[in-house]
Amino acid sequence: LLAFVMIVAAVYASMLSTVLAVTALVLMGFAYAVFLISTLSISMEVLPQGQAGLFNVLVSAGGAAGCLIGPLIASNYGFLYVFLTSGAVFILSHLAFRIFSQ
Repeated sequence: LLAFVMIVAAVYASMLSTVLAVTALVLMGFAYAVFLISTLSISMEVLPQGQAGLFNVLVSAGGAAGCLIGPLIASNYGFLYVFLTSGAVFILSHLAFRIFSQ
């Protein structure tokens, strides 16, 4: 939700001025850094020792797949389907995490 709000803020800020857009993007970068550090520390508590590298690989692969597939979906079907696909992947990831972490 925070990322969505910051993206909307970046879009509106870019209409107002470039300085505000740069500020919003810098804040988004810091928010992502906090998110990544938090998820990494949580994964180290949940995953067995020696498997933290797998988490890093999966996060990077997910980012790469999103960068590849997201624009293709947006150009062919529209942005609504990008958000719906992202939400579905999030829910499936959450369910898999719940099932396999027990």
